[in-house]
Amino acid sequence: MPYKVETVIKHAAQTVGEGPHWDVATQRLLYVDINKGNVHRWDPSTAKDEKVHLDGTVGFVIPRSSGGLVLGLNLSVVCLDWESGTTTTLATVDERRDNRLNDAKCDASGRLWAGTMNTGSPRVQGVGNLYSLGGDGQLQCHVEGVTVSNGLAWSADNKTMFYIDTPTRQVWAYDFDLEKGTLANQRVAVDFSKIPEFEGTLVRPDGMTIDTDDNLWVACLDAGSVAQFDSSTGQMLQRVELPNASKITSVCWGGPALDQLYVTSLVASFTKQQLNTTESLAGSVFRVTELGAKGKNGAVFQG
Repeated sequence: MPYKVETVIKHAAQTVGEGPHWDVATQRLLYVDINKGNVHRWDPSTAKDEKVHLDGTVGFVIPRSSGGLVLGLNLSVVCLDWESGTTTTLATVDERRDNRLNDAKCDASGRLWAGTMNTGSPRVQGVGNLYSLGGDGQLQCHVEGVTVSNGLAWSADNKTMFYIDTPTRQVWAYDFDLEKGTLANQRVAVDFSKIPEFEGTLVRPDGMTIDTDDNLWVACLDAGSVAQFDSSTGQMLQRVELPNASKITSVCWGGPALDQLYVTSLVASFTKQQLNTTESLAGSVFRVTELGAKGKNGAVFQG
């Protein structure tokens, strides 16, 4: 199936471009530059990319129903007032100081799900966790011992949650109770080590979204691509190649009809030659159209 790729924000991130979220209310794209501490909002109608700088690492950005934006700042979930640039802490996870919050999404009830990872070099394995935060301020831990907590998505009927701990090279599925906010019956939905097209590589799954047919769209770190998977069989349906950026980090549906796939990327320790050639678009945000698929509104935080 043919598709069209555009570079809509060239060199958007100086470090790790991540956490894209299409704000339906404003028709703008939100995303973060994690290690720079920058929160961005981009208006496709004007191509204006605004940012707010914060002191720390910013793992995600999601609108809040009562106003403002919810962010993962270091180990805290905070609310950002864009105009003043001030933050209010909503909750803080009790973890080792060299951990930080990473990827996050809200479920259909507006409950926030956010995970952590270690930032040490070398990274300490298995010291991250996946949490939920309700509008009542109650923080709950659901999955322990993860290494790099990443992509999240829910099936259309809200009975299955999908989740990625990147080093496992798997997408996990759980039975999901939307009302109670609980997980059960962990199983493997996609196993990158068993995908023929990835044989002999160390391609890893990163951020993720889902379409209205319950197909998963997974950012393939180190492969310069996004892969679409059948969530019920784990079969890869298609692969979308992005130009001159191998470190693809995350994806979200956007645009008026939610049929445009926005893709973020990061800038790693590339050589000057790489940044001038094979990685010349590292850190950019891409838009992919004519995919024959669409998503649903990204849920906002109800709190």
